[in-house]
Amino acid sequence: MKRRVAVYCASQRLYKDTIPAIKSMLLNGHPDKIYFLIEDDTFPEWLPEQVQTINVINQPYFPRTGPNMQTHFTYMALMRAALTKVLPDEDEVLSLDCDTLVKGNIDELWDIPLKEYYLTAGIEPQRCRWDNVYYNTGVVKYNLRLMRQDGVDDDMIWLINTQKLKWPEQDVVNIVCKNRIMKMPSDFNYNNYSEKTSDVRIQHHCGFNVTSWAGFPDVNDFRRLSWDKALERYKNQ
Repeated sequence: MKRRVAVYCASQRLYKDTIPAIKSMLLNGHPDKIYFLIEDDTFPEWLPEQVQTINVINQPYFPRTGPNMQTHFTYMALMRAALTKVLPDEDEVLSLDCDTLVKGNIDELWDIPLKEYYLTAGIEPQRCRWDNVYYNTGVVKYNLRLMRQDGVDDDMIWLINTQKLKWPEQDVVNIVCKNRIMKMPSDFNYNNYSEKTSDVRIQHHCGFNVTSWAGFPDVNDFRRLSWDKALERYKNQ
């Protein structure tokens, strides 16, 4: 059975708002491991052993003078283009934005065989033009092994560092991996821009700023959830 590995990225101002997302993953996503990319050597709050923090503040991939580093998109968002480098021992990872909540069973997502695909992601219908399909990267399952093998990770890093993009961490995937992306059911990335579904298994509060989405009732429910409850399934393992 393949390892179930999840990864989150957060700048310091988003630390507290990422905690509900991680708790929801532990409770409902049943991961074997969660990586949390942060800007410090240690996280300021207690985290369970299933969550490993990685300090990427001195990351060498995206120079501060790069064309996409002078906007509200920080290098923490761009780090998803460098996951093959940051997690060299992982073959597949499920990357999630910090404004997501795992609200149902996602076994089907973990089990998707990527094979010849670099990743699977949900579609944003209103951004699809002519024969071009546009994917939202708030929830992405990456085939890191194949990306390393074909060098597309280096291509994405190069593009981010040389060309100004409107939605850099998202555009780069749509450009570089265009013909090797598998459509993910919107159940696993349901947001303001996704296709409609009646079975929301991962809620993505996409389209709201940090102040508004962090106050949603479902976010606060997971914020108040104790770590003991979130870790219940791990207690007897």
